[in-house]
Amino acid sequence: MNMKRYYFVFLFLLMSLGIMSLARPAAAQTVRTEKTDIQKITNKVLSEEMLFLTRSIFIKPKEQVRVRLASKLKSLTLETSGPVYVYTPDKKMKFRVGPPLGLLVSLNKDGTLVCVDVPMGKHIVIDPQQGQTITFRGHVYNGVLHIFVMNGQISVVEYNDVETYLQGVVIPEMPPSAPLEALKAQAVAARSYVLGKKQLSTGKSFDVVNTPKDQYYVGVGSVTEKAIQAVKDTAGEVLFKDGKLLLAQYHAQCGGKTDEIPEGYCYFGSPAMKGVKCENCNKEDKKRKGHGIGLCQEGAMGKVRCENMKYKEILEYYYPGTVVKKLD
Repeated sequence: MNMKRYYFVFLFLLMSLGIMSLARPAAAQTVRTEKTDIQKITNKVLSEEMLFLTRSIFIKPKEQVRVRLASKLKSLTLETSGPVYVYTPDKKMKFRVGPPLGLLVSLNKDGTLVCVDVPMGKHIVIDPQQGQTITFRGHVYNGVLHIFVMNGQISVVEYNDVETYLQGVVIPEMPPSAPLEALKAQAVAARSYVLGKKQLSTGKSFDVVNTPKDQYYVGVGSVTEKAIQAVKDTAGEVLFKDGKLLLAQYHAQCGGKTDEIPEGYCYFGSPAMKGVKCENCNKEDKKRKGHGIGLCQEGAMGKVRCENMKYKEILEYYYPGTVVKKLD
Protein backbone atom coordinates (compact mmCIF):
# COMPACT_ATOMS: atom_id res chain seq x y z
CA MET A 1 0.00 0.00 0.00
CA ASN A 2 2.76 2.42 0.89
CA MET A 3 4.57 1.86 -2.43
CA LYS A 4 1.35 2.46 -4.35
CA ARG A 5 0.70 5.65 -2.46
CA TYR A 6 4.22 6.86 -3.21
CA TYR A 7 3.70 6.05 -6.89
CA PHE A 8 0.61 8.27 -7.11
CA VAL A 9 2.35 11.07 -5.23
CA PHE A 10 5.28 10.87 -7.64
CA LEU A 11 2.90 10.78 -10.62
CA PHE A 12 1.11 13.90 -9.35
CA LEU A 13 4.39 15.74 -9.01
CA LEU A 14 5.40 14.85 -12.54
CA MET A 15 2.08 16.11 -13.93
CA SER A 16 2.43 19.33 -12.00
CA LEU A 17 5.86 19.95 -13.48
CA GLY A 18 4.60 19.35 -17.00
CA ILE A 19 7.08 16.61 -17.90
CA MET A 20 4.60 13.78 -18.55
CA SER A 21 5.50 13.68 -22.24
CA LEU A 22 5.71 9.86 -22.31
CA ALA A 23 2.62 9.03 -20.29
CA ARG A 24 0.34 11.87 -21.47
CA PRO A 25 1.84 13.88 -24.37
CA ALA A 26 -1.28 15.97 -25.08
CA ALA A 27 -1.71 17.02 -21.48
CA ALA A 28 1.98 17.74 -21.18
CA GLN A 29 1.89 19.91 -24.28
CA THR A 30 -1.02 21.86 -22.77
CA VAL A 31 0.89 22.33 -19.55
CA ARG A 32 3.99 23.48 -21.42
CA THR A 33 1.96 25.89 -23.54
CA GLU A 34 0.22 27.36 -20.51
CA LYS A 35 3.54 27.60 -18.72
CA THR A 36 5.10 29.38 -21.74
CA ASP A 37 2.19 31.83 -21.94
CA ILE A 38 2.41 32.55 -18.24
CA GLN A 39 6.17 33.08 -18.59
CA LYS A 40 5.64 35.53 -21.45
CA ILE A 41 3.11 37.51 -19.41
CA THR A 42 5.42 37.45 -16.39
CA ASN A 43 8.38 38.64 -18.45
CA LYS A 44 6.27 41.44 -19.95
CA VAL A 45 5.12 42.60 -16.53
CA LEU A 46 8.66 42.42 -15.14
CA SER A 47 10.01 44.30 -18.16
CA GLU A 48 7.45 47.06 -17.70
CA GLU A 49 8.19 47.22 -13.98
CA MET A 50 11.93 47.40 -14.65
CA LEU A 51 11.37 50.12 -17.26
CA PHE A 52 9.34 52.11 -14.75
CA LEU A 53 11.98 51.66 -12.05
CA THR A 54 14.76 52.55 -14.49
CA ARG A 55 13.00 55.74 -15.47
CA SER A 56 12.30 56.58 -11.84
CA ILE A 57 15.87 55.97 -10.73
CA PHE A 58 18.11 56.88 -13.64
CA ILE A 59 16.24 59.55 -15.62
CA LYS A 60 16.93 62.82 -13.85
CA PRO A 61 13.96 65.19 -13.75
CA LYS A 62 14.44 68.52 -15.47
CA GLU A 63 15.88 71.30 -13.31
CA GLN A 64 13.09 73.65 -12.29
CA VAL A 65 13.17 77.41 -11.79
CA ARG A 66 10.61 79.56 -9.99
CA VAL A 67 10.14 82.92 -11.71
CA ARG A 68 8.16 85.64 -9.96
CA LEU A 69 6.00 87.33 -12.59
CA ALA A 70 4.14 89.75 -10.31
CA SER A 71 3.53 90.65 -6.68
CA LYS A 72 1.43 92.97 -4.53
CA LEU A 73 -1.73 92.46 -6.61
CA LYS A 74 -5.36 92.65 -5.51
CA SER A 75 -6.61 90.67 -8.50
CA LEU A 76 -5.47 89.37 -11.87
CA THR A 77 -6.84 88.01 -15.13
CA LEU A 78 -5.38 85.12 -17.08
CA GLU A 79 -6.19 84.10 -20.64
CA THR A 80 -5.91 80.40 -21.42
CA SER A 81 -5.36 78.89 -24.88
CA GLY A 82 -7.19 75.72 -23.89
CA PRO A 83 -8.12 73.53 -20.91
CA VAL A 84 -6.25 74.00 -17.63
CA TYR A 85 -6.43 72.36 -14.23
CA VAL A 86 -6.99 74.51 -11.17
CA TYR A 87 -6.16 72.98 -7.80
CA THR A 88 -4.81 73.57 -4.32
CA PRO A 89 -1.29 72.27 -3.53
CA ASP A 90 -2.71 69.39 -1.49
CA LYS A 91 -5.13 68.65 -4.39
CA LYS A 92 -8.10 68.41 -2.04
CA MET A 93 -9.77 70.82 -4.43
CA LYS A 94 -9.22 70.24 -8.15
CA PHE A 95 -11.24 71.03 -11.24
CA ARG A 96 -10.77 71.42 -14.98
CA VAL A 97 -11.51 74.69 -16.75
CA GLY A 98 -11.98 74.89 -20.51
CA PRO A 99 -12.34 75.59 -23.39
CA PRO A 100 -10.28 78.83 -23.77
CA LEU A 101 -11.45 81.58 -21.49
CA GLY A 102 -10.40 84.31 -19.10
CA LEU A 103 -9.77 83.38 -15.47
CA LEU A 104 -10.31 86.02 -12.81
CA VAL A 105 -8.43 85.49 -9.55
CA SER A 106 -9.20 87.87 -6.70
CA LEU A 107 -9.01 88.26 -2.94
CA ASN A 108 -11.97 87.37 -0.76
CA LYS A 109 -12.88 89.46 2.28
CA ASP A 110 -11.19 86.89 4.53
CA GLY A 111 -7.91 87.19 2.62
CA THR A 112 -8.27 83.95 0.66
CA LEU A 113 -8.26 83.50 -3.11
CA VAL A 114 -11.31 83.15 -5.32
CA CYS A 115 -10.95 81.64 -8.81
CA VAL A 116 -13.94 81.46 -11.22
CA ASP A 117 -16.16 82.26 -8.21
CA VAL A 118 -14.79 79.29 -6.23
CA PRO A 119 -13.14 79.98 -2.82
CA MET A 120 -9.74 78.24 -2.98
CA GLY A 121 -7.71 79.13 0.12
CA LYS A 122 -4.44 81.07 0.08
CA HIS A 123 -2.53 79.11 -2.58
CA ILE A 124 -3.78 77.81 -5.91
CA VAL A 125 -2.07 76.17 -8.87
CA ILE A 126 -3.06 76.69 -12.50
CA ASP A 127 -1.63 73.93 -14.66
CA PRO A 128 -2.09 74.12 -18.46
CA GLN A 129 -2.64 70.79 -20.17
CA GLN A 130 0.07 69.67 -22.54
CA GLY A 131 0.52 72.08 -25.41
CA GLN A 132 -1.63 74.81 -23.83
CA THR A 133 -0.46 78.22 -22.63
CA ILE A 134 -1.49 80.99 -20.27
CA THR A 135 -1.28 84.69 -21.14
CA PHE A 136 -0.61 87.12 -18.31
CA ARG A 137 0.08 90.83 -18.77
CA GLY A 138 0.59 90.37 -22.49
CA HIS A 139 3.17 87.58 -22.20
CA VAL A 140 2.61 83.90 -22.97
CA TYR A 141 3.75 81.18 -20.54
CA ASN A 142 3.66 77.40 -20.75
CA GLY A 143 4.75 76.62 -17.20
CA VAL A 144 2.67 75.99 -14.09
CA LEU A 145 1.48 79.13 -12.30
CA HIS A 146 1.42 79.27 -8.52
CA ILE A 147 -0.77 82.07 -7.20
CA PHE A 148 -0.66 82.72 -3.48
CA VAL A 149 -1.37 85.32 -0.84
CA MET A 150 1.58 87.01 0.86
CA ASN A 151 1.14 89.85 3.32
CA GLY A 152 -2.46 90.31 2.22
CA GLN A 153 -1.59 90.65 -1.48
CA ILE A 154 -1.34 88.30 -4.45
CA SER A 155 1.93 87.00 -5.94
CA VAL A 156 2.30 85.06 -9.20
CA VAL A 157 5.19 82.63 -9.70
CA GLU A 158 5.76 80.44 -12.74
CA TYR A 159 7.38 77.02 -12.30
CA ASN A 160 9.15 75.91 -15.48
CA ASP A 161 12.22 73.91 -16.47
CA VAL A 162 15.44 75.89 -16.75
CA GLU A 163 16.04 75.20 -20.45
CA THR A 164 12.57 76.44 -21.47
CA TYR A 165 13.01 79.48 -19.22
CA LEU A 166 16.33 80.31 -20.92
CA GLN A 167 14.67 80.38 -24.35
CA GLY A 168 12.58 83.27 -23.03
CA VAL A 169 15.66 85.06 -21.66
CA VAL A 170 18.24 84.92 -24.48
CA ILE A 171 16.53 87.17 -27.04
CA PRO A 172 15.12 89.79 -24.64
CA GLU A 173 18.61 90.12 -23.16
CA MET A 174 20.21 90.34 -26.63
CA PRO A 175 18.68 91.63 -29.88
CA PRO A 176 17.30 89.09 -32.40
CA SER A 177 19.98 90.25 -34.86
CA ALA A 178 22.79 89.10 -32.54
CA PRO A 179 25.15 86.44 -34.02
CA LEU A 180 24.43 82.88 -32.91
CA GLU A 181 27.79 82.51 -31.10
CA ALA A 182 27.00 85.60 -29.03
CA LEU A 183 23.58 84.15 -28.18
CA LYS A 184 25.24 80.92 -27.11
CA ALA A 185 27.54 82.87 -24.79
CA GLN A 186 24.47 84.64 -23.43
CA ALA A 187 22.70 81.30 -22.88
CA VAL A 188 25.61 79.89 -20.85
CA ALA A 189 25.93 83.08 -18.78
CA ALA A 190 22.16 83.19 -18.14
CA ARG A 191 22.10 79.49 -17.17
CA SER A 192 24.98 80.01 -14.76
CA TYR A 193 23.22 83.02 -13.28
CA VAL A 194 19.86 81.37 -12.69
CA LEU A 195 21.36 78.19 -11.21
CA GLY A 196 23.56 80.34 -9.00
CA LYS A 197 20.51 82.28 -7.79
CA LYS A 198 18.70 79.01 -7.08
CA GLN A 199 21.45 78.14 -4.61
CA LEU A 200 20.76 81.40 -2.78
CA SER A 201 16.95 81.17 -2.75
CA THR A 202 16.41 78.41 -0.21
CA GLY A 203 13.41 79.26 1.95
CA LYS A 204 12.10 81.87 -0.51
CA SER A 205 8.95 81.63 -2.62
CA PHE A 206 10.84 82.28 -5.88
CA ASP A 207 14.33 82.04 -7.38
CA VAL A 208 14.40 85.00 -9.79
CA VAL A 209 12.16 87.82 -10.95
CA ASN A 210 11.29 88.40 -14.61
CA THR A 211 12.89 91.84 -14.86
CA PRO A 212 16.49 93.03 -15.47
CA LYS A 213 16.89 93.03 -11.69
CA ASP A 214 17.69 89.38 -12.35
CA GLN A 215 17.17 88.48 -16.02
CA TYR A 216 14.64 89.87 -18.46
CA TYR A 217 12.18 87.04 -19.17
CA VAL A 218 9.16 87.28 -21.47
CA GLY A 219 7.82 83.72 -21.53
CA VAL A 220 7.55 81.63 -24.69
CA GLY A 221 5.39 83.83 -26.89
CA SER A 222 8.26 85.61 -28.65
CA VAL A 223 10.88 82.85 -28.62
CA THR A 224 12.86 82.66 -31.88
CA GLU A 225 14.53 79.75 -33.65
CA LYS A 226 17.94 81.28 -32.93
CA ALA A 227 17.16 81.46 -29.21
CA ILE A 228 16.04 77.83 -29.20
CA GLN A 229 19.21 76.77 -31.03
CA ALA A 230 21.48 78.78 -28.73
CA VAL A 231 19.98 77.10 -25.66
CA LYS A 232 19.93 73.65 -27.27
CA ASP A 233 23.53 73.84 -28.52
CA THR A 234 24.76 74.74 -25.01
CA ALA A 235 22.37 72.50 -23.05
CA GLY A 236 23.50 72.08 -19.46
CA GLU A 237 26.67 74.17 -19.88
CA VAL A 238 27.63 76.57 -17.10
CA LEU A 239 30.65 78.54 -15.88
CA PHE A 240 32.84 77.35 -13.04
CA LYS A 241 35.49 79.34 -11.19
CA ASP A 242 37.80 77.76 -8.62
CA GLY A 243 35.70 74.61 -8.77
CA LYS A 244 32.43 76.38 -7.94
CA LEU A 245 29.45 77.38 -10.05
CA LEU A 246 29.78 81.03 -11.04
CA LEU A 247 26.81 83.32 -10.51
CA ALA A 248 27.60 85.02 -13.82
CA GLN A 249 26.83 88.74 -14.00
CA TYR A 250 26.51 90.48 -17.37
CA HIS A 251 25.49 93.86 -18.74
CA ALA A 252 24.54 95.70 -21.96
CA GLN A 253 27.60 97.92 -22.61
CA CYS A 254 30.80 98.40 -20.63
CA GLY A 255 32.05 101.51 -22.45
CA GLY A 256 35.50 100.08 -23.22
CA LYS A 257 36.48 98.09 -20.09
CA THR A 258 34.65 95.76 -17.75
CA ASP A 259 34.88 96.32 -14.01
CA GLU A 260 37.00 94.32 -11.61
CA ILE A 261 35.73 92.61 -8.48
CA PRO A 262 38.68 92.95 -6.06
CA GLU A 263 39.93 90.08 -3.94
CA GLY A 264 37.99 89.80 -0.71
CA TYR A 265 34.86 91.32 -2.24
CA CYS A 266 31.70 89.71 -3.54
CA TYR A 267 29.32 91.35 -6.00
CA PHE A 268 25.82 89.95 -5.35
CA GLY A 269 27.20 86.43 -5.10
CA SER A 270 29.94 86.79 -7.77
CA PRO A 271 33.55 86.19 -6.60
CA ALA A 272 36.66 88.27 -7.29
CA MET A 273 37.35 88.70 -11.01
CA LYS A 274 39.60 90.84 -13.18
CA GLY A 275 38.24 93.42 -15.58
CA VAL A 276 39.15 93.23 -19.28
CA LYS A 277 39.46 95.64 -22.17
CA CYS A 278 36.57 95.67 -24.61
CA GLU A 279 37.68 97.30 -27.86
CA ASN A 280 34.35 96.62 -29.55
CA CYS A 281 32.67 98.78 -26.92
CA ASN A 282 35.37 101.50 -26.81
CA LYS A 283 33.58 104.05 -28.95
CA GLU A 284 32.02 107.44 -28.28
CA ASP A 285 28.50 106.14 -28.75
CA LYS A 286 29.14 103.09 -26.54
CA LYS A 287 28.70 104.52 -23.07
CA ARG A 288 28.34 102.39 -19.97
CA LYS A 289 24.96 100.69 -19.65
CA GLY A 290 24.81 98.49 -16.60
CA HIS A 291 27.08 97.58 -13.73
CA GLY A 292 30.07 96.64 -15.93
CA ILE A 293 30.70 93.20 -14.37
CA GLY A 294 31.30 90.11 -16.51
CA LEU A 295 30.03 89.64 -20.07
CA CYS A 296 29.54 92.82 -22.09
CA GLN A 297 26.69 92.00 -24.48
CA GLU A 298 27.67 94.67 -27.01
CA GLY A 299 31.27 93.56 -26.83
CA ALA A 300 30.33 89.88 -27.24
CA MET A 301 28.48 90.62 -30.47
CA GLY A 302 31.51 92.58 -31.69
CA LYS A 303 33.86 89.70 -30.80
CA VAL A 304 31.92 87.46 -33.16
CA ARG A 305 31.54 89.97 -35.99
CA CYS A 306 35.06 91.41 -35.90
CA GLU A 307 37.19 88.57 -34.49
CA ASN A 308 35.10 85.49 -35.35
CA MET A 309 35.24 84.33 -31.74
CA LYS A 310 33.32 81.24 -30.63
CA TYR A 311 31.07 81.32 -27.59
CA LYS A 312 33.48 79.53 -25.24
CA GLU A 313 36.27 81.93 -26.21
CA ILE A 314 33.95 84.87 -25.51
CA LEU A 315 33.07 83.50 -22.07
CA GLU A 316 36.66 82.76 -21.13
CA TYR A 317 37.62 86.29 -22.19
CA TYR A 318 34.98 88.15 -20.19
CA TYR A 319 35.14 85.80 -17.20
CA PRO A 320 38.91 85.32 -16.63
CA GLY A 321 39.85 82.18 -14.74
CA THR A 322 36.62 80.35 -15.54
CA VAL A 323 35.91 77.16 -17.48
CA VAL A 324 32.76 76.01 -19.25
CA LYS A 325 31.50 72.67 -17.95
CA LYS A 326 28.45 70.59 -18.76
CA LEU A 327 26.37 69.59 -15.75
CA ASP A 328 25.52 65.90 -15.39
